[in-house]
Amino acid sequence: MEVKKAIVLDMDNTLECGVRNNSPERNYTMFLRPGIDEVVEKLKQAKERKIDIILCTTGNNKWVERFLALKPEFRELFTKIYSRDNQREWQGIISYEEFPIESTFWNPNGKPVTTWGYNSVLFIDDAPAVKDNLEKIYADNTGNREGVMKIIKAFSKFLPDEICKGRKYDKDDLAKAMKYLPENILSKFPSKKIDTTFFNIPFYNIDYNEITGIFDLLNDPNISSENREKIIQKIRHIENDPGCRMICEEVDKFMEKEFEPGLTMAEKNHEQELESYRDKAFELRWLPYTSYKCPQAVFDEYMSQDRKGPYEGILPEVISINSAVNSLIRQEGVIENIGNDGTEKKENEQNIQQTGEQK
Repeated sequence: MEVKKAIVLDMDNTLECGVRNNSPERNYTMFLRPGIDEVVEKLKQAKERKIDIILCTTGNNKWVERFLALKPEFRELFTKIYSRDNQREWQGIISYEEFPIESTFWNPNGKPVTTWGYNSVLFIDDAPAVKDNLEKIYADNTGNREGVMKIIKAFSKFLPDEICKGRKYDKDDLAKAMKYLPENILSKFPSKKIDTTFFNIPFYNIDYNEITGIFDLLNDPNISSENREKIIQKIRHIENDPGCRMICEEVDKFMEKEFEPGLTMAEKNHEQELESYRDKAFELRWLPYTSYKCPQAVFDEYMSQDRKGPYEGILPEVISINSAVNSLIRQEGVIENIGNDGTEKKENEQNIQQTGEQK
């Protein structure tokens, strides 16, 4: 059997993060996930091995275009882009004849519950709903109660009444029901023919108040060493987001994976590290604010505020939190680090001169 592999990538809160600010218009700004260049290089390796790369996002094409404008390498990587604007194409993929189980869970308002016509798929997404949907179409493996119930009801015409009524809808019930299903349906259960891996990778990092707090604190000459140290810890925590490294690790495993039908949840490989990173992110979530206002020029350059909603209106400039904050550090000549003894350590003069941005 020929194994056709694909990697299905989410965009929002997976490769980037759209952050809503506190203006009356509730505008959005996009931040790239730190380390995204590593993902680009890893996906190039997958592409060279004839693995298709699919982008599947509930954002519209303009939002996608902003992402591609900053990272044009992705244009050559994506075999197909599914967005809110070509949603009808999703439904065309999930025909009842070809995908009787997946079509049972079709939701026109959400992401498609499908393996896209491939028989070996790696999903990378922050959304628990995608995980839940996969557990439903693999209900004979997972025992997902809602999945069991919907599959039994969808094919009730083949089943005796004692299976359709008065059941707990557990894994054993579905196993009994499958004994009555015709081969043309039974053979198309995903668990029988498709090797699926799902990696749930959340983006814990950024809140708009935190970003404005960063600018405030780094520009306030009266900020205490203690508070400045807190904000620098936050910046470093953002930069050390392990998400892109983990994505690369899962892509590596997927490239070498032998075909084995069923559903694998890859986040189990990273649970401890993700939990530790999440806990630290929440610990650093609160930032002391000052009355200092970030210079308008900084916002003009780094934080466009003209987006009216998550999937509509004029789009913001796409920026990287790393470059924005680090450039601001250099421009303002603020503290780069705090010593263990509480003394302030400024950037090395030679490094500042190399940036060409010393005032």
